[in-house]
Amino acid sequence: MYGEKIAFSDIEKVEIVDLIPKIEYKKNGYSTGNIKKGYFKTQNGEDIKLIINKPEPLYIFIETTQGGKLYFNTTLETEENLLKQIKAKCDID
Repeated sequence: MYGEKIAFSDIEKVEIVDLIPKIEYKKNGYSTGNIKKGYFKTQNGEDIKLIINKPEPLYIFIETTQGGKLYFNTTLETEENLLKQIKAKCDID
């Protein structure tokens, strides 16, 4: 329901970050403990999407060419491996 499909050609920036922005409120989605999925408004007034599946403070941040911002992590693979795969597909350094 709160997944995301982004074409590799639509990725402007991708990196690993240690923190997500401070959240002001949830717009649409759910937040249970360390699991957060959906659309949130930051304290800086930005709209972001979170797909946070584990409590470890390591996230992949993707900014799209349309200005969308997504922070996510996964229990299926390390963030470092995912970052390498995404960068290879996008031809981003």
